[in-house]
Amino acid sequence: MIEAIKGGHARLAQSLIKQGSIDITVSMQAQILESAVDYGHEDIVRGALENKADLNSNESRDTALTQAANKGHTKIARLLISHGADANQGGRTWTPLTRAAQRGYRELAQILLENGADIDGGGSPSPLCVAASHGQDEMFSFLVKAGADVSSLKQEPGFPLGGAASRGYETMIHTL
Repeated sequence: MIEAIKGGHARLAQSLIKQGSIDITVSMQAQILESAVDYGHEDIVRGALENKADLNSNESRDTALTQAANKGHTKIARLLISHGADANQGGRTWTPLTRAAQRGYRELAQILLENGADIDGGGSPSPLCVAASHGQDEMFSFLVKAGADVSSLKQEPGFPLGGAASRGYETMIHTL
C-alpha cells in the first residue's frame, strides 16, 4: 500500500482499500497521509482526508502540514488547511512556518500566516532565526515586513549568525 502511494499509484492504492485487501488502522491512515504528502500526491492526500486521516498527527515525526511546508507542496498545504490542519501544530521539531522559512517558500509562508500561523513560531528557534541561519534573504525580509520579532535574533545567541557564517551566506551575515 505505502509503496503504491510512494509511486503515485492512487488508483491502485484506492483499489486496495475498497477491496478490503488491507485493514486500515489509525496508524496506517497516518502513514498513508504522511507518504502522500511527502511524495506530493494531492489526489491520495485528498483520499486520505476523505477517509478521516488525522491531519494534525505527528506520530512519526511531523504533522502533514509541516511536511508539506518542508517539501514546498503549496497545493497540498492549502488542501490540508481547508480540512482543518492547524497552522501552528508542528511536529517533533519545527512548526510549518519554521520549515517554510528554512526552505525559503515565501508563498507557503504567506498562506500559513493568512491561516493563523504565529509569525514568531511559538518556540525556539523562531522562523526568522531559521531564515537567517539558512541564508534565506527574501524570506528574512518578508518575515520582518510581516511583523516578526527581530529581538528573537538576540535571544538565540550565535544561532542565526553562526548558522549563516558556517554556510557562507555573506549577504545575511552583513544583514545581521
